[in-house]
Amino acid sequence: MATYLDKDITRESSVKVDNREIQVTLTADQKISFKLKGMKSGIVSIPIEEIYNQLAGTSSEVTVKPTKAASGITTSKDNPLISLHELRWKMNTTTMDYATKALFDSFISQCIKTEVKPILEREAEIKEANKNRKK
Repeated sequence: MATYLDKDITRESSVKVDNREIQVTLTADQKISFKLKGMKSGIVSIPIEEIYNQLAGTSSEVTVKPTKAASGITTSKDNPLISLHELRWKMNTTTMDYATKALFDSFISQCIKTEVKPILEREAEIKEANKNRKK
């Protein structure tokens, strides 16, 4: 038997995004909220009625809006480059239309896979070689 949703219920998903589990919250104000485990910001939510209508085919658009506006992307004098992971996160927490957001996310994801991972793997190999050389 189902009970009324009169308090927040949070569950952790086994699905991972950026090596973090997704926490799903059904809220008392009849919304579904998502956030990555361990992150204080980046919460997105959608009303239950709106997502039901979208999935049932009675609505033409899903509008997912962040609960907190995304701030600017930070850089420093030591590292003037923008983190692709941070850029991807900021774009996914905007109120931009879903199709554009998905296209941009797939582009950034591909950049991370083809550019960043090989560089990090190479850096790890160099560090390991230096450790072995010192021994």
